[in-house]
Amino acid sequence: MWPRGARRIRWLACAGVLLALLVHAPGIALSGFTQSARGATGGQPAAPAPGAPHGGYAVGTLTLTLVDRRRTIRLRGGRTEPRTIVTYVLYPARGAPAGAEVAAAPPAPGPFPLVVFAHGFDVTPATYARLLASWTRAGYVVAAPLFPLTNPHAPGGPDESDVVNQPGDVSFVISRLVAARSVSR
Repeated sequence: MWPRGARRIRWLACAGVLLALLVHAPGIALSGFTQSARGATGGQPAAPAPGAPHGGYAVGTLTLTLVDRRRTIRLRGGRTEPRTIVTYVLYPARGAPAGAEVAAAPPAPGPFPLVVFAHGFDVTPATYARLLASWTRAGYVVAAPLFPLTNPHAPGGPDESDVVNQPGDVSFVISRLVAARSVSR
C-alpha cells in the first residue's frame, strides 16, 4: 500500500500528466524558434483538408535541447550535471493537414496557444505522438519535454524519485519558449 502522498505522485506520473498552459494572449508565434542552425520562416495558412477533424494544419516539428544550469541531476554513481531537457515541439505548419510531420517545416501564421505535455513515468512523449499531433492539427503549439531521469532511456534506468522535479522542468520549458517568442518579435 502506497502512503497517501506517494500514491498521488505515482498516479500523476503513471497517468501521463497533462500540464497545459494556454498562452493565448497573444499566443506563440514560431518565427523565433530554431533547430540547430535552421530557422523557421513565416508562411500562409494551410487550407483545411475535407473532413479534417478539429482543424486543418499540417504538423511541423523541432527538437530543442534546453539546459537548465540553475538545477542539476544526480546520476547514479554520484556525478551531477545540469538538467538537460530535450523538448519536442510540434506546431501548426503550412502543408497538407493529413500529411506526415515535417521537421523544421514553415509554420502557419500564428499566434497559437501553447500546450505543454508531461509524459508519465517510464515512458516518453513518443507514446502519445498521435494525441500530440492531433492537438497540433487543431491549432496548438505542443511542447513535450523528455524528463531527464524518469524516461526509460535515463542513465541507469528511470528514477521515480525525480518526478518531484518535473514541475520545475515544465516551468523552465515554458520560460524558454516564451523568451524565444519575445526575442522573435
